Amino acid sequence: MLDLPNSSSQENSIDKNADKTSKSDHLRDDENSCALLVLDPPPEQWTNTNWYLKEIAGVPFLLRNILTIQRAGVKKLIIFLNDNSDENSLTQALKDPRVNLEVELTSDSTNFFDTLENHEKCLFLNGSVLYQVTQFTDIFHSTPSAQIANEETFSLNIEKLKKAIKSNQLRISEIEKVIMQDKSDPGNRSRFYISGNQDSKVEKVRDFLSQSEKLFQTCGLSNDSFMDRLITRRVSRYLTRIFVQTSMTPNQITGLSLALGLLAAYLFYLGNYTASLIGAVIFLLSAWIDCTDGEVARLKFQESKFGSNLDIFSDNIVHFAVFYSIGMGLYFSTGNSIYKILGILAVLGSAVSFTLMYSKVVKEKSQASERKGSVINSGGLDLTAQMANRDFIYLVFILAVAGQLWFFISITAVGANIFALILVYNKFIKPKFDQAESI
Repeated sequence: MLDLPNSSSQENSIDKNADKTSKSDHLRDDENSCALLVLDPPPEQWTNTNWYLKEIAGVPFLLRNILTIQRAGVKKLIIFLNDNSDENSLTQALKDPRVNLEVELTSDSTNFFDTLENHEKCLFLNGSVLYQVTQFTDIFHSTPSAQIANEETFSLNIEKLKKAIKSNQLRISEIEKVIMQDKSDPGNRSRFYISGNQDSKVEKVRDFLSQSEKLFQTCGLSNDSFMDRLITRRVSRYLTRIFVQTSMTPNQITGLSLALGLLAAYLFYLGNYTASLIGAVIFLLSAWIDCTDGEVARLKFQESKFGSNLDIFSDNIVHFAVFYSIGMGLYFSTGNSIYKILGILAVLGSAVSFTLMYSKVVKEKSQASERKGSVINSGGLDLTAQMANRDFIYLVFILAVAGQLWFFISITAVGANIFALILVYNKFIKPKFDQAESI
């Protein structure tokens, strides 16, 4: 039995909120539940270690499935190999700080059936499939008597499966035939096989690249702005492809973005055209890198509350510094003190808005991360989305090229304070009016 350790590092910890369960999650809440992951032999000239530890978007294939199964709420995982030649190397490789569920590796096929017999609630999984947490939703968020409306999920007939296992030595392709032909017990809510669709299977070397690309294309947030979807995410994904292959943590990437943002602010502060233009370019780069920290965190299962808060604070520190520096740079270059005032007003309005919206921004960002890959449209004036919007970076660049940054700081000073006044009204004044009208 191999108990893999928890991470002691905030940077590498899994967001515990993602693992919270509801009372109806009958599989999650049962300590006697487990998952079985069967690894078929890899293609010729590949060992189990080389194949199943080959990376997909910066995380070894097998480890990615383990972390996904963990995030779905499973407490115990048993991995079955067709031979034990790679058992020791796989065991060592899976001592990853992100893993905190109980993991056992075995090559004894009799343990497979014993596990099905001894665990009343169990998932049977194909080691050649790259699973997503959403594939477990129907099972974990339903009552025991409900039927599964999922073409990839099958109830298990243990007696028939036992015969298949004994005669076929845990070959997935043969076991699947038995499972998919038998649908006599669709109401069984305790033992399941999740097959995965053909597009999610990793059976050829090129599948590692195609699965990586799919993950890169869906690592954005559901509340991304128009320019984020049109330009920013397209650029950041190229950078993310680089960062996931390095040892840099998401928090270190946030630090890099912060440093570049402050460098951009310093260049704006100098006030001359060349420095401001270079500052605008670096500001763009800072924003693009700022997208990658979250992308890398989601792809490598390194989300944390600390990292999320660090990202939010870093973003706003950069914005405050840029607003103030643009105002001061214009003041130095023109001698007109109005720009100094506008810079201070832009920071003041933004700081008030950030203070009033902080808790909601954190909540919305967490929810958007869970809905990654899908776009939401709440309609109306979404103040939270406006607070997190970074589309203005492109306006800064255009106006820096044109030498017209005075226009940006003017509209920002006015707009930030109008936005802050709306927030103050909604939070402090409107409730009093509503209370008075209800009396």
